[in-house]
Amino acid sequence: MTSNLSVDDLRTATRNLYARDWRKPIQKGKVKIKTKDMRLIPLVPNEVQTRLMAHIWDMEQQGKPVRLMIPKARQHGISTLTEAIIYCKTAFTPNINAIIVADKSEHAANIFEMSKLIHDKMNPVIRTETHRRNAFEIAFSENQSKIEIGTTGRSGTYHLFHSSETAYYTDAENVMLGVLQTVPNLPGTMVIMESTGNGIGNYFYNRCMDAQAGRGDYQLFFIPWFENPEYSLPLDKPLVPQFNGEFGDECYYRDEYHLTLEQLNWRRYAITSLCGGDIHKFMQEYPATLDECFQGSGYPVFDQQILSAMEKHALAPIATGHIEGNEIVLSEDDRGWLKVWQYPVEEEWHHRYCISADTGGTWEGADYDSAYVRDRVTGETVAAIHGHFDAYEYVEYLYVLSQWYHNAMIAIEINVAESETDEFGNTVVDLMLRQHPDANVYRRKVIDDQSKRETTRVGFHTNRSTKQSIVDHLRQFVNEWPLKQQQFNDRGLVDELKTYIVTQTKTGKTSWNAVEGKKDDRVMSFGIGLVVAETMPMPYLKKEQPKTQTTEDALEAIL
Repeated sequence: MTSNLSVDDLRTATRNLYARDWRKPIQKGKVKIKTKDMRLIPLVPNEVQTRLMAHIWDMEQQGKPVRLMIPKARQHGISTLTEAIIYCKTAFTPNINAIIVADKSEHAANIFEMSKLIHDKMNPVIRTETHRRNAFEIAFSENQSKIEIGTTGRSGTYHLFHSSETAYYTDAENVMLGVLQTVPNLPGTMVIMESTGNGIGNYFYNRCMDAQAGRGDYQLFFIPWFENPEYSLPLDKPLVPQFNGEFGDECYYRDEYHLTLEQLNWRRYAITSLCGGDIHKFMQEYPATLDECFQGSGYPVFDQQILSAMEKHALAPIATGHIEGNEIVLSEDDRGWLKVWQYPVEEEWHHRYCISADTGGTWEGADYDSAYVRDRVTGETVAAIHGHFDAYEYVEYLYVLSQWYHNAMIAIEINVAESETDEFGNTVVDLMLRQHPDANVYRRKVIDDQSKRETTRVGFHTNRSTKQSIVDHLRQFVNEWPLKQQQFNDRGLVDELKTYIVTQTKTGKTSWNAVEGKKDDRVMSFGIGLVVAETMPMPYLKKEQPKTQTTEDALEAIL
């Protein structure tokens, strides 16, 4: 059967079809790409590209502007597919302006070359004519659409925006501020920011975390390494997955993500040959999870897999609220700087609870005040405070919380030698002693400089020695969690543990800190609680004699 349509009619019908559905020229093999082995072939979307195409199309069919954050492993073809979509939209749809920005001008130029190649190899019968085509722009003469690269986009209007390797921008905030202001929040527009990870605290990381939490209009589209079918290597000898070793916990990856031995074999090759034997670099370049994608500038102190498992088991507080005067005011909503996971037990105990308090400040950029209430019998966190408070307020909050939890011991951090906020800690301690002389405050043992005798001083002093102890206790707590399965409640604490790293000072000494742009107030206050709880007398019911010798005995007494 022959068609009576002329070439012009077929051209018009085909272009109208492509204008209605940008997927068609890709699906019909009209988009040509250059392969790694230097062949020119039609773009046949792989599984990841197909999934991304479907996701973008679904958003458009729902009438939503496409806003995607794409943290990814290397070599999934996301830039290639994005450029194919941008070309198909601009070439066949009138009045579409697109812009491509990358971390470096040469990278943007390389991506732009994909668009020029697609245009050059498009079937001449349906190819849209251009009136400008140079190193920075393709401007279509027939439909007044265009594709640009290499500008900050502070003027004009753009409907499609592709940002490549966003995590590596030197001034991402200003670049994005300039470009995003030009993209209207309308159906049919598209913003795609894609990148491998580059540490924590930068623009790309923050926007991905917002997308994961559902803050704002952006959706998260994470791509792990094992979704790439090319990341598999035949075995030349038997491979036995390791539980622990130079390649990490291979059994975990095998079981959690259903990896084949061939995929594990490629993973070993990539760690050794592509990442210099550094498993943390592999995680950044070829992440299996979002947490692995964002590795800090130093090495994580804690096992990221265990932290992810702990996060999944964390419970929301049963109540939140604040403290007014001598009263604890609670509600069942999620607002308030006081979180409660368990109310105080009805029977009164000696030494059952302890409160560990890190001090911050009220000035812009100051650390937070953070305190945890720990049940020493069950080992669970039962309440927490987190916020910016004046010293006199913080004292009252800690005292009221201590009274509520049966006169819980209060361990307040002071670190005169190391912190710019030390005076705040000393002020809190001083106010507590003067305003509440009956408070059950923690006293550390020290040797008096003059008498050379052992004495006590109020407050937990954080120095190099005690910080080592804090980190050791925290590592033990995290590493033993899979066996003990103690309820771990505060997701905010898990987030800080994930971004707590070990580095070296300029003199070569070990240093533990949060990565740049992150806080460790929860880490410190929780760790102090672990250390202090270990030094306290064993808990026992007030109506009984102090005969309980171990925490296990105390736990058995209440079960």
